[in-house]
Amino acid sequence: MRRTRGLGQLGSRKTRLFAGITLVVVLGLLEVVSYLGCLYLQQKGVIYRPRRYEAYASYLASRDATLGWPAPGKFGHDGVHDATGSRLVPAFPDPTLHPSAVSLYGDSFTFGSEVDPEHSWANVLSTKIDARVANYGVPGYGSDQALLRFLGNRSDAAPVVFLNHLSENIMRNVNQYRHLLYPGEGVEFKPRFIIGEGGSLLTIPLPDFPQAQYPEVVRDPGRYLAHEYFLPGGSSGIQALRFPYTWTALRAFGNFHVVAELRGLPWWLEFYERDHPSDALSVTAAVLARFHEAVLQRGRTPIVAVIPAGPDLLIFREHGSWTYQPLLDALTSRGIDVLNFGDGLVQWLGSREPDVLFDDISRHFNEVGNRALADVAFAALAERQLL
Repeated sequence: MRRTRGLGQLGSRKTRLFAGITLVVVLGLLEVVSYLGCLYLQQKGVIYRPRRYEAYASYLASRDATLGWPAPGKFGHDGVHDATGSRLVPAFPDPTLHPSAVSLYGDSFTFGSEVDPEHSWANVLSTKIDARVANYGVPGYGSDQALLRFLGNRSDAAPVVFLNHLSENIMRNVNQYRHLLYPGEGVEFKPRFIIGEGGSLLTIPLPDFPQAQYPEVVRDPGRYLAHEYFLPGGSSGIQALRFPYTWTALRAFGNFHVVAELRGLPWWLEFYERDHPSDALSVTAAVLARFHEAVLQRGRTPIVAVIPAGPDLLIFREHGSWTYQPLLDALTSRGIDVLNFGDGLVQWLGSREPDVLFDDISRHFNEVGNRALADVAFAALAERQLL
């Protein structure tokens, strides 16, 4: 009887040992597979991957000490900009002979990326109003950088000044290290604003790291960028590559890029929520309000404008509402007259689909789209009796 019981206990221990070994092997294999999966997700930009260090030296050589990238001080010497720092305006090429009647600030959608200077909407608008329209748009800028560029551009004396907020820019306004928001696109840093006590707008200057320190910054950005929303391990859902890799891989599905893709919605949509942890809506509204105030203080007329990206137009066609409506409401509540390019583009299109405005609806406006933007801007100037 005792011998039988002893054999049974021995068999039970062997079974448990075998089960334990099997579990360890299975978990180990799962970790290996998860690690390989995490490496793949790193390549796709879903999991944070520190950038190579070599590119940082060229960034330091070309950056602007206030704005980050690129340096306006170099504009006018590159064959793309004139001496004032505006993109070339073929209709009125000499700014000394033709002072600007209108100036534009914004990002690549203001600059007119993917079309030549002649077909950029700033130049088309120049031909429509028969006066020079200076184009101070810079690809990659946030609305905050556009504001800072206006504040620092004392040579701009145009009586009417646009600040064009692209819908996507709400994310850039809570970002400082470009690689975190646009994985693989660059090592650049930028300033940003935060909301201080009493709703005041506080400037967080451009992060300034010597080249020798850059490897430490990219290994642990949270240690150096206290005001960066897109830090790995933070509310944005971006993850760093850490053990256990299975857990990292699972959490990667919470990356805001992935969540938006799975929902079939623009990745900037959630940032317009009033209770979003980034506070991007409040910051963006305050930035645009500060621009409005600064232009008035200089004795000129501000036009705060919002430009929709292609996905915004598609959503409006389907649902009849703008993804950035909370921003329009926030600015209107401050007594700011906002130009919503979206409404004008919808009227301009009529029964045509938004695709006609783009070669790729996920990218920039084509020549037709730039002409449409110019037409909407012209109508806005006429309606406000600014021609």
